[in-house]
Amino acid sequence: NQNLTTGTYYVEQYLTGCSSVRRAVAVRVSSKVAPIINAMVLCYNTKISDVIIPSASEVIYKWYLSPNATQALPFDYVLNSGNYYVKRIQYGCESNPTAVSVTVLPVPSAPTGLAIQSLEQGSTIADIVMDQSNVVWYATEQDAQDGVNPLDTDMPLFDQTTYYAVL
Repeated sequence: NQNLTTGTYYVEQYLTGCSSVRRAVAVRVSSKVAPIINAMVLCYNTKISDVIIPSASEVIYKWYLSPNATQALPFDYVLNSGNYYVKRIQYGCESNPTAVSVTVLPVPSAPTGLAIQSLEQGSTIADIVMDQSNVVWYATEQDAQDGVNPLDTDMPLFDQTTYYAVL
């Protein structure tokens, strides 16, 4: 028995003293060695599909609750603090599992301040008075929840408009 390595091999069939024409067969050997994945600190409500693990092309990762589990967690599974076990899948071959420590940060407190404020015409986002100084402003509640499209602090305010604040 010889261990295969990635490369091209030529095979033939030998039957009753006769050999067939040789055919080239491409072989790709994938490692079963467990991947190296550092401990992770994630925001609350992070799903497995949100986690980016740098890797070569043709690689996916499957997450499990125990090293011997056979049922992978779904990609929409929301991670909690604790240990998970991750396997690398490349070209249909599955690696051994590696333990990954996950720490999920708590939900930050909501900013506080007056919900309704009267400001002079020409005021900007920076003129809204809050009890905290590190507030990020959004035009929609969905943008605030997703943390996308933050408003510039020098953006002019519009009358009778609701803005959404996040710490």
